[in-house]
Amino acid sequence: MKTQALKYAIILGLGTGMTGLVNPAAAASVDVAETIQNQISEAQAKEIALKQVQGTVTKVELETENGVPVYEVDVKAPDQLYEVTIDAKSGKVLKVKKEND
Repeated sequence: MKTQALKYAIILGLGTGMTGLVNPAAAASVDVAETIQNQISEAQAKEIALKQVQGTVTKVELETENGVPVYEVDVKAPDQLYEVTIDAKSGKVLKVKKEND
């Protein structure tokens, strides 16, 4: 009888521990959602890039550089391919770089 009670106590204890593990994940998903709300959209990044380089957007990627979320937008101009790096939070253009073909 004591052995069975111990088994239930262990199972209940593990169940409580597992519930505790779920809560940080839920909190993390809220942080991710909040981060997404605090940054410019992909469409806004394209618009900003096209103000820097006239052409056609061929690729947009959301990445992290030195802990900062940035959009890297590739723009094909008539003479060259450019990569425009934009701060995803502020929309500030950080870099415009000619790409090698």
